[in-house]
Amino acid sequence: MKSEYSTPLSAYIPVAIVFFGFVFIIYKNITRILRNKELRSQDFVWYKNQFPTHVNGTKVSCKSCHSTNIGTERLMHKSYLRAHLCRTCGTTLYHSPESK
Repeated sequence: MKSEYSTPLSAYIPVAIVFFGFVFIIYKNITRILRNKELRSQDFVWYKNQFPTHVNGTKVSCKSCHSTNIGTERLMHKSYLRAHLCRTCGTTLYHSPESK
């Protein structure tokens, strides 16, 4: 016997879609924030402490191939960071904030 107050299960599908959509958006934002925090901690001082033989004053060499041909690249995706990378082998060395 059906109750006159029962709601069909299909009525909850739009609510579930909206709920899981919000959960997904929150998850993506939290992972982006944590990733940016990790990248910001890998700055020049970090590279200098981790690989002291590859930093001589302000001269930097690659930790993988020892090349001194270092370039920068914008990371985008609202990170406002630049990646300093080796132009010879492509290894990312450290990150710095974008200048405004």
